[in-house]
Amino acid sequence: MSKREAVSDVLLLARLREKAEDLESVKVSRSALDNMQRIGVTRRGVCAALCDYLDAGGTVDQTVTDSAEGHIGEIMYEMFPEICLYTRYVKVRIVSVTDSLYIVSVHD
Repeated sequence: MSKREAVSDVLLLARLREKAEDLESVKVSRSALDNMQRIGVTRRGVCAALCDYLDAGGTVDQTVTDSAEGHIGEIMYEMFPEICLYTRYVKVRIVSVTDSLYIVSVHD
């Protein structure tokens, strides 16, 4: 797999959508939480934006982490939903052990 490629698997896109809707299982990294607080958005707000983005057919890119210590080789998904009136970069991953969505990054 290349460094970044568009996701076209409708089952995977549906799974990302389902996980974003299940707020109880969504976890947020410290870095993403700091950025979310800075821009004034909650976990619920980010998840709602992801659901809207996916419902609208927004592009999702799959990447493989190559530099984050402890996470090298993990598959991540990048999206660009509108959050607080601006297009934001959001990176997530599905944690297979807990079958939950982990928000890795949210920023401009």
